[in-house]
Amino acid sequence: MDDVLKNMDADKKERIINSALKEFSERGFARASTNNIVKDAGISKGLLFHYFENKKNLLEYLENHVTGVIVSAIQNELDWGETDFFNRLKDVSIIKGRLTLRYPYIFKFYTGILHNKTPDEIMEYSKSYSPGLMEKIYIHNIDYSKFKPGLDMQRVMKIISWVIEKYGMELLDKLMKDGGEIDYTAIDEDFKKYLDILRVAFYGKD
Repeated sequence: MDDVLKNMDADKKERIINSALKEFSERGFARASTNNIVKDAGISKGLLFHYFENKKNLLEYLENHVTGVIVSAIQNELDWGETDFFNRLKDVSIIKGRLTLRYPYIFKFYTGILHNKTPDEIMEYSKSYSPGLMEKIYIHNIDYSKFKPGLDMQRVMKIISWVIEKYGMELLDKLMKDGGEIDYTAIDEDFKKYLDILRVAFYGKD
């Protein structure tokens, strides 16, 4: 989808996006109020509906915009020359952390997009925006010889993904409840401790 706000002042555009992400994330589509969005963004309701005819169009724009932002950040900022699997995951986490500085509600909103989809629908949704990206993160240029021999790698990957997903969900809940300044250095250090445990569990000795 073309960025319908591409000709708008950058600061105003960011305010609209962040206000809408917050409203949809906290209240859901049915209860979300465009009055709250325009008040928080500091714009007129007429301006909002100049770009979006209705709330549904705004939601669809956000879905496309948010997914595109996440995919683009990973594709362009990730060090694809990194061969260590757990360092790769850490780097993805750092990229996501930087995104939340710009869009504090981006991942809460994104989680909401996927919440009511079936696993097959999620797969198709991901492929439509980023065909092969997840496989590339987990596979491209990774040195799998570091893993202990004889492991069932399919189950290993599931265990790792479960840990990361649960960690991300708990972190988002904490950030949304606590508010205030976000210490991404502390978050990065905490996440690395979990990755170090997984590294010890699944990597062989050097």
